[in-house]
Amino acid sequence: MKPRKDKIQTDNDEIVQVKSGGTIEISPTVKLPNCLYIPALSHKLLSGGLYYVDEVSQQGTVSLAHGTPTREAWLWHRRLGHPSAGYLHALIPSLFLSNVVLNCETCILAKSHRRTFKPSDTRKDEPFALIHSDVWGPASVIGGKNLRYFVLFIDDHMRMTWIYFLTHKLEVFEKFSHFYKMRVNRGVPPKRYSPEKEAQRSRYPIANIARGNLSNEAQKFNSALYSEKITSTVDQSMKSDKWRKAMEEEIEALKKSDTWEKCTIPQGKKPVGCRWVFTIKRKPDGTIERYKARLVSKGYTQTYGIDYSETFSPVAKIDTIRVLFSIAANENWTLHQFDIKNVFLHGELKEEVYMEAPPRFVGNFNDREVCRLKKSLYGLKQSPRAWFGKFTLFMKKI
Repeated sequence: MKPRKDKIQTDNDEIVQVKSGGTIEISPTVKLPNCLYIPALSHKLLSGGLYYVDEVSQQGTVSLAHGTPTREAWLWHRRLGHPSAGYLHALIPSLFLSNVVLNCETCILAKSHRRTFKPSDTRKDEPFALIHSDVWGPASVIGGKNLRYFVLFIDDHMRMTWIYFLTHKLEVFEKFSHFYKMRVNRGVPPKRYSPEKEAQRSRYPIANIARGNLSNEAQKFNSALYSEKITSTVDQSMKSDKWRKAMEEEIEALKKSDTWEKCTIPQGKKPVGCRWVFTIKRKPDGTIERYKARLVSKGYTQTYGIDYSETFSPVAKIDTIRVLFSIAANENWTLHQFDIKNVFLHGELKEEVYMEAPPRFVGNFNDREVCRLKKSLYGLKQSPRAWFGKFTLFMKKI
């Protein structure tokens, strides 16, 4: 049977092909019409989420219980959302006896409790006084030399990280022995760089480190950082040629990227506000490179379900970055870093979002005219997700 659709879009914006369609027979009296056959999906899914599909026979009939009482009992336990044995006995006494015990792993994990660890900001005073370790694996994709695990050793004092790759978890003790020998052979680093306290005050006051003991180049750099103050209000910025020029450049960049279009706000719609944020970009020697003005929306005024829905976007953790650096150092990899200017402006909005006219740039706007946003803007709740979706689609094409 030819399906009504030839492709569908998943939650991660991926387009997958539909091979065929038809009706699935659950039982002689229960049939599900308009079902789609999509080989690219990793799981068998039925609309509603109430049926656990074990397999589909060659004739197209779904085998849910295979006729055995045990499998049928487990089927209803999963279908009804993992209720207790007592509830199931009252509901279906023919399948669930009064003394039945369900050893369901999902129920055990869902109902288990763990005491939380209290947050700690303490740190050991000496290197190698405390070592944190963890084992990761197995990896779904096997690397070179059949490496599927790795073990980390992190020094609590220095935060230095050692990583060892493993083929099996049995090698953990061997790697720990190698790490311990390395520590003994190299010895503990001297304390020449560690501040020592005398009478509740440091021998190396932070003021001396920040000002008194700096080289001439460092003192010039320090002076350059405080020689120019960043404006805090739009009124102050409009009195300065450099800040006013930065604001005009930002507006031109937004127009060039087709970030919004002017329109009359529809009845019942409420626009989000916006404001200017100012900063100074500096060169490595501390001199001013350029003055930066950025138009930011007031995303905290958005309403869920009206002008935004999903906001989740993956974020890199510092531990992941440390592991990447450690692997690159051990494998002699070359790392490249790049920056994308106005990165959020590349994300396309799916929601209907209206924004007030930018402060001090309302001359071209008539009464009740606002900005209908077409691209994501800094400050919007869905901006990180919109950008990550655009970035993901681009990376899959190259």
